[in-house]
Amino acid sequence: VSKSDYIQFSFTQPMDQSATQNAISITPALDGQFNWVSSTLLQFIPTTRFISNQTYRLTITKAALDMNGIPLRNSYVIDFLVNNPIDSGPINLQSITGYSVSGVCIN
Repeated sequence: VSKSDYIQFSFTQPMDQSATQNAISITPALDGQFNWVSSTLLQFIPTTRFISNQTYRLTITKAALDMNGIPLRNSYVIDFLVNNPIDSGPINLQSITGYSVSGVCIN
């Protein structure tokens, strides 16, 4: 992940915006804002850059609800390392199934 990246979440169902945003946390804390592109596409745009060589933990709890009040089946924890922006490429996370994460580097 590059220092100037943002995080994008794509859900299969329209989501309750407030509940979903409250279910997402990043450690160490990172200031930023959420931007709903659509009812299923959420972006977290940091207002400060990620710190190089820092590992961040992104957590999404089951408190994220769809528009029918149904929670996510699982909570998710994703650790990622911020690298040098000169040799980093953006990663497109394609799916999380159980404990397995699938991603593709897009250059």
